[in-house]
Amino acid sequence: MSTNTLSSSTTNATCYLRGTNIVTAQGEMAIEAIKIGDLVATRSAGLHPVRWVGRQSFSNRFVRNNHTKIPVHIRAGALGAGLPTRALFVSPGHSVLIGEVLILARQLVNGVTITQDLASVQAESIEYYQLELDGHDCILAEGTWSETFADGPGLREQFHNMADYLAEHPDYIEPQQVTLCAPRPQAGPLFEQALLPLLALAGEGLERGPLEGWIDDISNEHIAGWAIDSSHPELPIQLLIWAGETLLGTVLACERRGDLENAGIGNGRAGFHFTLPLALRDVAQAGLRILRAGGTTPLPLADNCRTRLEPAA
Repeated sequence: MSTNTLSSSTTNATCYLRGTNIVTAQGEMAIEAIKIGDLVATRSAGLHPVRWVGRQSFSNRFVRNNHTKIPVHIRAGALGAGLPTRALFVSPGHSVLIGEVLILARQLVNGVTITQDLASVQAESIEYYQLELDGHDCILAEGTWSETFADGPGLREQFHNMADYLAEHPDYIEPQQVTLCAPRPQAGPLFEQALLPLLALAGEGLERGPLEGWIDDISNEHIAGWAIDSSHPELPIQLLIWAGETLLGTVLACERRGDLENAGIGNGRAGFHFTLPLALRDVAQAGLRILRAGGTTPLPLADNCRTRLEPAA
């Protein structure tokens, strides 16, 4: 099993909502029924015993305005190939395997097939469970490979039954790094390659709304801004970067920006940042056009756009 180490962890423990079906040696079993020692099907090690079961519980009132706790709802089929086989509910900081990479659930939210809201949770409280094995791996949750617990700075202490763990493991030492079983990109080509097919699936049959957004930062090295479909503001859109008749590349408008979140634009994840190719850093501002894929209306420059273009040497 390949490993990927991270010097810092996510801010939330990763969990499955109560009722999630996990494949075990006895067949599918609700995660809350799984006990230490039970065998679960893993991606890299076959049937493997559970070492610990972490639990968290929150009242709906507590999590109502807390997007670090509200479950992400992945509808049946939203990941392609009929997966998940049934609705899958996970915490926002939980990772799901898409192809060969792990993607955080909060970055999968598109407002269409994958959402984050309490309305879809039919319970008075939010109960999360997570399974720990001897190492980080993926298990089958509602038919979809999805991660087990990866220990790291501050992560175990977020579970409400950590005291039980410490009583059983008095010599426990918290690891300084998170070690993952697969890469977990949060931007860049690998991330976009994983996300684009899911966005195409979510967009099937949807009527496009007008493009909204701005280009608000231009330099010889990069272009940045934000863009949304006004009819589907949480659905990330693919942008094409043109210099005259030359296509420089593409970028997804899906980066989190605090100013967008504070302004209530989409879910705050509509920013983009495009690094210009080395050979084209002397592109003139006048030749720059940013269009959505399949669109003809370019993004405008913001009134306060920062422009730092220097002539090529």
